Amino acid sequence: LLICAGKNKGRVKILVPMISVEEEILQLKQVISELQNYLVHSGHAIDEDIALGAMIEVPSAALNAENLAKHLDFMSIGTNDLTQYTMAVDRGNEKICSLYQQYHPSLWKLIKITSEAASKTNT
Repeated sequence: LLICAGKNKGRVKILVPMISVEEEILQLKQVISELQNYLVHSGHAIDEDIALGAMIEVPSAALNAENLAKHLDFMSIGTNDLTQYTMAVDRGNEKICSLYQQYHPSLWKLIKITSEAASKTNT
């Protein structure tokens, strides 16, 4: 539906959460392509220029952001989840939530890596 709706309302953008490896992006691109082909062959006008983005929410994605960015149109940093997974703490658990440190240097390093990757790849 998004693919069809975008035809008359501007460019469709898909933001995918919890991406951790390149293979997930490549598989998603394949699924989108198959859906586009199906809709075209079914007689629908579609937006063929879909922008694909990923939420950078896990440390593995941040550390590999430059490689991920090569397959994306944009990235968004999900700082709540990135903090939770970087600090290995459940922010909803009252007994340990004090360990959830949004200003921890390791988190800022991951944000910097991601930001630099986006700049380098124009993502």
